[in-house]
Amino acid sequence: MVERWGRWTKAAGLLLLSAWLPVSQAAEDYRFFPQPVLIPERGEVTGYVLVLGTNRFSFLPPPKWQVTYEAAEHRAVLRPQDLQASMTFKITLTNSPGAKPPDKEALRQRALEASPEGRIIREMPCHTCGLSGFSFDLERVAGNRTRLLTRQAYVPCPGGLLEFTLTTPAEKFAKFRPIFSNLMTSFEMDLPGPRGSDEPVPPPPPPSRPAAVGGR
Repeated sequence: MVERWGRWTKAAGLLLLSAWLPVSQAAEDYRFFPQPVLIPERGEVTGYVLVLGTNRFSFLPPPKWQVTYEAAEHRAVLRPQDLQASMTFKITLTNSPGAKPPDKEALRQRALEASPEGRIIREMPCHTCGLSGFSFDLERVAGNRTRLLTRQAYVPCPGGLLEFTLTTPAEKFAKFRPIFSNLMTSFEMDLPGPRGSDEPVPPPPPPSRPAAVGGR
């Protein structure tokens, strides 16, 4: 009976998540570009803006980190100069407007599918843009026997799902964890209307100044 219930809850989670799989993202109009942001304590810094249709997303990368954008995946990739870590964020647009956001179990399955060789060692709530979601820390061993930790953070938003990822050697995780938290704190979005809307889109607000968030 317990085994049958486990199979049912997993299937229900996957069914719920299926409404939130990427849909026609590669074909949708997008722009990704740097934007100067003035912070009183730091002066002018470089933020980045991602525009998907009528939706705008912006964030502040860590200083001196390289930022690239993978258009096919609608994913930004951030790396420090020493390449000791990588951070990503990805926007998944729902293929069912008004669909119920994925629950914790569905997001847990998504985290395991993203890192099939990993095992979840921690789960906790996470937040960005005034929205709440869940994050999962997964541990795995790379081919060179390096122990890696990945934090997969998922936050449902109107019309889609925000996904933030940090991957680094386990001994470096404490160093990069607050940097990852600051990335999520700096993230902002402007969703003026539904996908495909013809409403004019105002200029995006600059990303907010990241706070020092240590996280767990």
